[in-house]
Amino acid sequence: MNSASAERHLCATQLGEIVAEETRMDDPFWQRAVLAAIGPIVAAFVGTLGIGMFAARITERIQQRRQDRDLREQIIVEMTQTAGTLYFETQRYWRATKLEVTSQERLAALRMSIDERYHSARVAGEALEMRLRVYFSTDRPRQLWHATMDLLTVRYFQVIDLATQALLSANAGPEHSGLTVDQLRDDKLVLNTYRARILEATRAVLDEPRFDQKGTKTKGWLLTSLRA
Repeated sequence: MNSASAERHLCATQLGEIVAEETRMDDPFWQRAVLAAIGPIVAAFVGTLGIGMFAARITERIQQRRQDRDLREQIIVEMTQTAGTLYFETQRYWRATKLEVTSQERLAALRMSIDERYHSARVAGEALEMRLRVYFSTDRPRQLWHATMDLLTVRYFQVIDLATQALLSANAGPEHSGLTVDQLRDDKLVLNTYRARILEATRAVLDEPRFDQKGTKTKGWLLTSLRA
């Protein structure tokens, strides 16, 4: 066999081996073998990806719940401080004028203090009411807070002896204090109703659903925590 024939024979042999190899790869056995080899790798990759996405979602939900809780607690603190400081100021002035012997100089100082406290509380109260209107998907927190501030307004004017008929009428009714004009003349009833309303208002901030940053509703933090 000359060199040319030998070279042709070698090429034919190599071509045959390649065809045979490809034939073996097309065999179902080889396909199953390849799948068996790469299957665990793919499963591990998909599983890791799924676990990572699930963990990220859980972390996001925890952060959202923490932010929601912090916001509600912050509002409750501000509500309590705003209402509480005005309430205690009115009580202090009432004791000084009705129960204690107080000098005119001290009465003047107390009057100035209660007037300043009233005006600052009204400003803070209006700001809180707007936040309640914007944050919550129901109007209940805002309504209860509005009633709380109306009752404190009436109480303020009661202790400085300026609770006129016009003032009582402006703060009477279900959209305001929740009491009638005649009921607002009863200072004890005004105080008892105030204490009930501030408790209801803070409870509503915990319970009522609110809008999140995307504009969708979120459940009350207390209700969500109890179901978690």
